[in-house]
Amino acid sequence: VGDFVETNSHYGKVTHMDLRNTVIETTSGQVVFIPNKEIFDTPLINFSKKKIRRVNLSLGVSYGDDLEKVKKLTLKVIEGLDMCLTDKETTLVYDEFGDSSINFTVRFWVKFSRQFDYRSARSEAIIAIKKAFDKEGISIPFPIRTLDIDPKLVKSLKK
Repeated sequence: VGDFVETNSHYGKVTHMDLRNTVIETTSGQVVFIPNKEIFDTPLINFSKKKIRRVNLSLGVSYGDDLEKVKKLTLKVIEGLDMCLTDKETTLVYDEFGDSSINFTVRFWVKFSRQFDYRSARSEAIIAIKKAFDKEGISIPFPIRTLDIDPKLVKSLKK
């Protein structure tokens, strides 16, 4: 009771347990009664057990940016956040050449006792990275879509 768990496609805080059911309050406020039989037959992830949680944050930068500079700056920004655990390694790996950006994932650890700790850490990291990238002229691109309209269609619509 009191732990954050995920089981049977439900995520939330365990509020009550008895012989028949485990009661979970989701982060959206719903109360879910899960028969213990289903919990015994299904994996249960306990996010509270270790009191820490890793944050995985996916981003992308412009093809024109210096990737070594991006990596150094991002790691410095994340490691400078109060909620980042300094005794755990912060990592950044480039994942792929995307349509509009070179994509990467930065991973860092935070203390975890409630869902807000995790969500707040993600939010603060996004704000800090965006601010640092803006200051250093690093671009976070967004997809650009071009519409190509058949001239014959335009002509037929004018009639």
